Amino acid sequence: MKSVSGGRPIKLTGSVLEDIIYGIGKGLTLKASCKFAGISYSALAWWMSKGKQAKQIDITNQYTAVLERINQATFAERLKHRKKFLSTLHPRDFRYEWNKRGG
Repeated sequence: MKSVSGGRPIKLTGSVLEDIIYGIGKGLTLKASCKFAGISYSALAWWMSKGKQAKQIDITNQYTAVLERINQATFAERLKHRKKFLSTLHPRDFRYEWNKRGG
């Protein structure tokens, strides 16, 4: 009986992941970062899904590594955006006392 190969090889390589991280760092969305890296967004979503599944049962594999790297990159980008937004606020923006409750 013939052994069956695993099917189509995945496109997950270090350079693809680095391209996605680079795109996120430049402010691209996940979809745009995937396009930049030459893969489909559904492929990344599948890898991240596999990473979440493995993480739930305490397994570390290439998919959990992808999940961690993407989460770190998107978190860092959110912090950059938050800092940029907060730096645009001025004291006059709080003149209506939005931070106080009640009337």
